[in-house]
Amino acid sequence: MVKYIKMARSEEDKAAKKEIILKAALRVFARKGYHKTTMTDVAEEAQLGRGTVYWHYKSKEELFFAMYESELAEMDKYFEEIAVCNLSALEKIKKMIELTTDFYSRSEEFCKIMLNVFGESSQTFQRDINSELQNIYQIYHQFIKGLLEKGIQQGSIKAIDTEQTASVLISMMD
Repeated sequence: MVKYIKMARSEEDKAAKKEIILKAALRVFARKGYHKTTMTDVAEEAQLGRGTVYWHYKSKEELFFAMYESELAEMDKYFEEIAVCNLSALEKIKKMIELTTDFYSRSEEFCKIMLNVFGESSQTFQRDINSELQNIYQIYHQFIKGLLEKGIQQGSIKAIDTEQTASVLISMMD
């Protein structure tokens, strides 16, 4: 029993430290940019030892992608919330725009990072981030297109080119 409690607390501590590091990384990457940020900068921002940061993330790139994926997971929660809510397709689209706008207004640092880093990502990362982003946009595009098609079927949206309108809505939200 004692061993289980210690392990549970240890896992909670580990998760809490990782969250502190991710939030610190978000702030530092936004302030200094990816190339000028060091793991020492992140450790200082998190008020942790550099070894602690390296214990959880083996490299700056690994840390960056953990932060990036954490932020995208929050955006995914918004889309999941919209997918299951009991609203018409048109109301879901409105809700999606509202939630996306809310996410971007609360995540100014992440938006700054996205604008600064991903313009130069092809030579920055070993991972093909541009392809990953294209895949994410395709998922969002298909989701929005499906909502538009459902709205047309429901009669809440007039007949439109759903492919083009989905692209416009994504561009608008960006």
